[in-house]
Amino acid sequence: MKNIYHIFIYVIVIFITFALVACEKVDSDDYTEESGNTNYQTVKIATRVAADSDNIAYPIRIRAVNNKGDVCGEQVIENANSSLSLKLPQGEYRITAISGKAEFTNGWQNEPMLIGHTDVKVTDAPIHCTIVLAYAVASIETTLSKLPDNVSAVNLTLSPLYTCIDEGGEYGNIGNVIIPLQKETTGVWRAGPIYVLPGTGELTTMTIAMTTSSGQETYSVTYQASLSAGIPYRFEGTFSGSLDTGYAVSGTFENAGWQDEIIGEFTFGPSGGNSFGGNTNITEFAVNTMPAQGSIWNGHIVALNTDGDALLLSREEWHDMTSAYHTETPNAASSVAEAYNEEGVSEWSIPTKEEARSLKDVWSNAEFDTLNRMLANAGYDTLSEVDDKGKNVRYLCEGARYTFTFSGTSGITAAGKTVTTYRLRLVKRVRFILN
Repeated sequence: MKNIYHIFIYVIVIFITFALVACEKVDSDDYTEESGNTNYQTVKIATRVAADSDNIAYPIRIRAVNNKGDVCGEQVIENANSSLSLKLPQGEYRITAISGKAEFTNGWQNEPMLIGHTDVKVTDAPIHCTIVLAYAVASIETTLSKLPDNVSAVNLTLSPLYTCIDEGGEYGNIGNVIIPLQKETTGVWRAGPIYVLPGTGELTTMTIAMTTSSGQETYSVTYQASLSAGIPYRFEGTFSGSLDTGYAVSGTFENAGWQDEIIGEFTFGPSGGNSFGGNTNITEFAVNTMPAQGSIWNGHIVALNTDGDALLLSREEWHDMTSAYHTETPNAASSVAEAYNEEGVSEWSIPTKEEARSLKDVWSNAEFDTLNRMLANAGYDTLSEVDDKGKNVRYLCEGARYTFTFSGTSGITAAGKTVTTYRLRLVKRVRFILN
């Protein structure tokens, strides 16, 4: 036990490095505990988190769910000195670790939340796995300066965002998140950093509401993308009645675990706001009839379509792919995306997390077979839920740093460094305009 304890402390404290990698299973001495006719094995669990250990929020909750969706084991890790061990019947499990509170009563909270997943197969020997915890939230920090003296309250509303998350790490409920700002002695209004769940739509509406002695004034700005988990956003604004100056947004690193910053600018005030950020390279097509979601248009698969804003899915599927963390071929997926051309349409990309989530939401369960029949009839590559061994097929997303699956309740998880069996399906965002 003393050696196990030192190994645990070594992993948690000394090698606390944020790296989005899948867990690797390590076989240890043979051990079998029998209860009735069921063989139980020990699953020893360690976690890796962001480089700044002060931001590790205990307790860390561990949960094991089998492939039927049944919770087969749970444990709460109170502090860094607690042991992590589950005894599970033989079978396949999704193990989830959550650091921080899962309650978002107001749509936001004051501490960062991290989530990690790993899939394990419990056989006749105990295993040791490492779960990498990644940020499940976006960091928001807001400052507004030079507001009129008669302003008595300021709120920033962000929408649409997820507003809850379950113990399995799946996002749910869509709504608005209202962030109150406080006035400092310098006259600057400030909020944060606070932490919100990611956005759900293609756009993010930001509404600034100022309460004054004569009523309430509101100004809206559109950000041309969703807020993403793991991204820090810093909003630094100046109130102005002119479009020449105004509100600016830039991103900063909160710690080594956060991804790169988001930088952009927009204005707000009596003269109105504008839109900023996002993907400005959306290809537009004029059509006589709006292509239906789940149809084939001009040789392209229309996977998603909401009022003309559509996502095409590549006809081809690539097997035996590696992630961006692979030491020898980290650019395998990005190179495929750069070179792909379909019926004269170029600039395809690896799906983002939001796009992957939308594809699964629309085309899983019974709809999955419907889509595959259409693909097969057209002679295109079909999608897969499980491989010939019955394991979930995982597709690359988010720059090949994450993976998703169309099977069951499995969510988006960090990609591994050594896996060479991922699959890839590219997407292309387009806009259809009726003639």
